[in-house]
Amino acid sequence: MSSSDKHVRSLYAASKAATNWFRSVSTAKTPSEWKKRGGLDDAGTGSVYVFYGAHDSALYVGQTSTSLKQRALYQTSRHYVAPWWKNWKTVHFINIKNETDRLALELLLILGLLPKHNKKPGARAMNDMLSSL
Repeated sequence: MSSSDKHVRSLYAASKAATNWFRSVSTAKTPSEWKKRGGLDDAGTGSVYVFYGAHDSALYVGQTSTSLKQRALYQTSRHYVAPWWKNWKTVHFINIKNETDRLALELLLILGLLPKHNKKPGARAMNDMLSSL
């Protein structure tokens, strides 16, 4: 195994550990809770979130410096009109104020969960990453 292979495998091990940690500490909410005023109870100071569809499949992973509902309205990427929006069953999130921490966790979750609808950055399978070295 090459040094590059070891580093990529370490990165993916870190993403799996981050995914397991996120699932154990994040708050889960349903679409009906989303619709209620104050139903999310997010702090509005930044969070990392994952929208899950049927069979607990990750649809989209993101991060925001504001509340989740404010993020869903951003003109650059409006979640309400995204192709996956009508298919989500739960959203899991954790409040994180620090931008660097949010971005790092977001990238690790994208690697670990391979969400179908992330484009920038997009999901990347380990085998694809290894084959490009």
